Amino acid sequence: MKVTVDDGRCRGHGVCITVCPEVFTLNDDGYAQARAGAIPVQFEEAVRDGIESCPEHAITAQYGSGPHGQHTVGRVVDARSESLAHPFDGRT
Repeated sequence: MKVTVDDGRCRGHGVCITVCPEVFTLNDDGYAQARAGAIPVQFEEAVRDGIESCPEHAITAQYGSGPHGQHTVGRVVDARSESLAHPFDGRT
């Protein structure tokens, strides 16, 4: 598993850090960042909890590179609910 935090979506709530501090930290600007490289198996469940808990839908995880390729998990939000979730920050 490899985890990324979209720095354009993260607003620094820190929920992911509370759920899984072994993988997520705050950068110098106060936004979440994920540990580089592969995530140890023992943290995968906590990472999934962090993905589900992120109010900005900023975290994704990629699994595997085997014969079936990679697959990505994250919170999927359609354009209508995205605009409702962020009514004051200028996103459409």
